Amino acid sequence: MTDTDKTILVTGGTGSLGTALASVLKERGAQVRIFSRDKSKQEKMRLNYPTFNYIQGDITDPHALTNALRGCNYVIHTAAMKDVKGCEENPLEAIKVNVHSTQMLLEACEKAGVGKIVLVSSDKAVLPSGAMGMTKALMEKCAIAYKPHNLAITIVRLGNLLGSAGTVLPIFINLAKQGKVLTVTDPAMSRFLMTPQSSANYIMDALEKSQGNSIVLQKVQSYTLESLARAVIELYHPTAKSDPSSAITITGAAAGEKLYETMATTNELQKGRAMGTGYIEIPFANTMQPKQTPNQLRYNSDYNSQTTGKATVAELQKIIIQYETRQL
Repeated sequence: MTDTDKTILVTGGTGSLGTALASVLKERGAQVRIFSRDKSKQEKMRLNYPTFNYIQGDITDPHALTNALRGCNYVIHTAAMKDVKGCEENPLEAIKVNVHSTQMLLEACEKAGVGKIVLVSSDKAVLPSGAMGMTKALMEKCAIAYKPHNLAITIVRLGNLLGSAGTVLPIFINLAKQGKVLTVTDPAMSRFLMTPQSSANYIMDALEKSQGNSIVLQKVQSYTLESLARAVIELYHPTAKSDPSSAITITGAAAGEKLYETMATTNELQKGRAMGTGYIEIPFANTMQPKQTPNQLRYNSDYNSQTTGKATVAELQKIIIQYETRQL
C-alpha cells in the first residue's frame, strides 16, 4: 500500500482509537478523512492534524456514508456502540449501530469502489455473554456472509483499550491520587493488555499485510484487575503503597461481564496461520490444506486472557507512566 497516493476513511475517528490511528496515519503521509458525529472533537483534532479532511455525520445515515466514501481506497471502521452497560440497557440501539450500520457500510464501500475495509470487532464477540458482544458477533457474521466482488474485508478483535475513555485505568488513577479505595469487581478477572497506540499499529498491520476476507489476531499479554489496581496504588496512593490490598474493595462482576475474555476459539485457531511476527490470520472460509501450509498453527485450547502470559505489576506500571505522561 502506497500511503501517499491513497485515501483512508476512519469512521468514529475522533474517539480514543481514532486519535491513536491519526498519529500513525500522519507519520505515513496518508490522505485521511475523519468521519464522526462530534464537531467539537473534530475541531480539537484539527489543531494537531490540520491536513486531514473532517466529515461530520452519523454512521447510521446512508447518505452521509455515501458522501464520505467517494474516492476512498481504504476504510477503517471504528465507530460502534461499545459501552457494555449501555448496550445491555439499549440492545436495539446496539443492534442498529453495531450490526445494521456495518452492513450498510459494507454495501456502500462496494458501491464506492473501496479496495479494503478493516472492521474493528471485540474479544467480547467470541462466546458472548452480553448485548455488546452479541452485536459484535453478529457484525462479524454479516461481514463473513457478505460476498462482495472487489472489496477485501479484514476483521480485527480488540480487548478493552487500557486508558481509553470509559475504561478502568483513569478511574483507578483518579481514586488512588485522592487516597480513596479502588473498587474491583473480581481480583482474578483478566483482560487482554491492549492500548490505543498498540491497537492502532495492529490495525495498520492488518490493513497492509492481511490477505483480506480474514480475521487477524494479535498475540498479546493479559493482566488481572488485581495486578492493575496494585500497580496504580503503588504508584499514586498516598497511604497504601506498602499495603495495596488495604485500598481495594471487591464489588462483584456486573451484568454482562465475564471472568476472562476469549480472543479466538480452538476451532477458529485450527484454521489460522502465522502472519508475520505476532499475528494470526484466520480465513473466513476454510480453504487452506494443512499439509500444504507450513505456517499453519496447532492449538489445543482457546486463546483467552486466562491462559495467555500475564503482565507483571512492574510491566503495568511502565505502561501507566507512559499513559500519564501523554495526559500531561
